Amino acid sequence: MKSEERELLNMVSMQESKKQKVDEEEGEEGSTDEEGMYVDDEGEEDEEPHKDWNILEFGEFVQAFWASSAPRILERKCYSLIWEAIEADFQRGKTRAIVVGNPGIGKSGFLVYVMWKLLHRGCRILLQNKAGERTLFQHERGVYSQTRISEFDSRAVLSDKELYYLVDGRLPLPPLFLGKLILACSPLLENYKEVKKDGRRTVFYMPVWKSDELAAADQEIFKLGISFWSERFKRWGGLARFVLEQRDEEADKSLTDAIDGSRNIIKVVEAQVSGFCEKAHKILHMMVRNDFRTYKYVFASKHVSEKVFRNLYQTHKSGLTSFLLFSGNPTLNSARANFLELLCREVLPKGGLFQTKCVYANGQSDPVQAERFDRLQAKESTQWQNAPWDFMFWPTKTTQRSWDAFRLRKGGGHVCLDLYQVTLSSAKRQHGIKAKGVLDLKAEVESVLNLKIPLENITVYIVTLIDLFENGGYQNWRGVENHVLKDERLLRKLRSIVQKVMGVPV
Repeated sequence: MKSEERELLNMVSMQESKKQKVDEEEGEEGSTDEEGMYVDDEGEEDEEPHKDWNILEFGEFVQAFWASSAPRILERKCYSLIWEAIEADFQRGKTRAIVVGNPGIGKSGFLVYVMWKLLHRGCRILLQNKAGERTLFQHERGVYSQTRISEFDSRAVLSDKELYYLVDGRLPLPPLFLGKLILACSPLLENYKEVKKDGRRTVFYMPVWKSDELAAADQEIFKLGISFWSERFKRWGGLARFVLEQRDEEADKSLTDAIDGSRNIIKVVEAQVSGFCEKAHKILHMMVRNDFRTYKYVFASKHVSEKVFRNLYQTHKSGLTSFLLFSGNPTLNSARANFLELLCREVLPKGGLFQTKCVYANGQSDPVQAERFDRLQAKESTQWQNAPWDFMFWPTKTTQRSWDAFRLRKGGGHVCLDLYQVTLSSAKRQHGIKAKGVLDLKAEVESVLNLKIPLENITVYIVTLIDLFENGGYQNWRGVENHVLKDERLLRKLRSIVQKVMGVPV
């Protein structure tokens, strides 16, 4: 790499390091725009891989209480983290905890884990299963006794501040009692609406399973083999119930039916957000962030998103447009961005006339023009070195980059690099471009082709829906962690790169 390019990359890294230090001191948070489109994307992996898995062994009473549960369950890493967060809230005076998550991810198993922890402490526990049956566990003379309770009216139960009331499934009418409540349920609001009204409550969200968890559970419990469960994971995503347990044709048909029934995508969205329809939970999953208190919706898998998109694109384009423009719920932004990228993969390689306009850092823009693009074959970006010309390259991963596609072309005796950044938030400076991603690609191309690409021969197309084209504007340059770069010397160089807003139709 020549000294000029090395200096530019070093400047980006230095600015990023300074900004990160300031953010750590001030407690700011970076943008999450670059998170993965699916739960097991590269950018969503745990910071420290969880290699040592615990298998919890239980007596027959637990198996009898949860008839569908095995006497051996995998202790998911999130179990201990959510439990620690709940206990911390209990220490701060909260007494109600709601744990919400997609059906089929082990919420009942979490309650079993919590019960296991409490039993070892000698705590008094009231356990309620999905059928509404209650069992009281009391520690007496070194052993636990079990008592079935038909009505929640015992004064000893109601007045015990140290009692833990564990509820699996739903609690539409919570009793008035002084102890601590932990309710694990699906997102159906009716399951926890009344508990949510309680000022002493906190809501936590449980993530779906990742591939390493499924691998551990299979190795220790199910013994299906990686070739079997990994194929199911590619279709179902992280719903362990359907990847590892329910493997029959009826279960698989339910996923196909859910995909086929998603042609009215807005109704699917409404059903998922309200928790009204079980089919919706098979289409959209919660991608839970590390605090377990916030989340966003993503499609269950690449298989699901592509199938649903194809249905909409071929039979219900107005519904696809409505979904892309549906901005009322920020938790759906990643799912909408996923569909816009699939739309661009469909439309851009075909070439033709597209509306574009040059945009500038001062907020100005050139008049809109109809720009002609060549018809190109789409390929994965890992293949570009074999045939660099006349192709549009898309990355295999959806994270940690500042571009969604690129092409190399020859124009005016020079080699030009065109990058495409697909975004629904194309208004001025709203999305941002990661400088290092652009410069790294530039350096890679120059090294492989043994040539130099001046910054002014690079064009970044900010690709958005044609309905949003008018408001599109110049994007900030950002560092690796998505922090806005401030150094004017660095920015003067980066502003040599042309930025254009580009509108794509459905």
